[in-house]
Amino acid sequence: MIGQLRHRVDIRTRALAPDGVGGGTPSWTTLETAWAGLTYLASSRNTEGGRDNRLRRIAATLRFRSNVRPGQRLRVDGTDYDILSMETTDGKERFMILICEETPS
Repeated sequence: MIGQLRHRVDIRTRALAPDGVGGGTPSWTTLETAWAGLTYLASSRNTEGGRDNRLRRIAATLRFRSNVRPGQRLRVDGTDYDILSMETTDGKERFMILICEETPS
């Protein structure tokens, strides 16, 4: 399993940068960088903004991390993917699989 974790990925979390009037502007910061095994899945489609968009999906296998959850993002080779779901591979919390979808641009 370890030999299959060949891709460097950034695990990103959402942060709010103060906007000076009591609110915040969302931004994404890197929580940590990890090695992952990537499997490209069937793409999905949406029609956001009146356009027909194809969004790539991936399954990323990483060593288990308790600070990773849906709603965060993975950055792979400069492309951001939203983490949609996660599960452990063996119930022992040694590895985790993240199902991710490309973030619409």
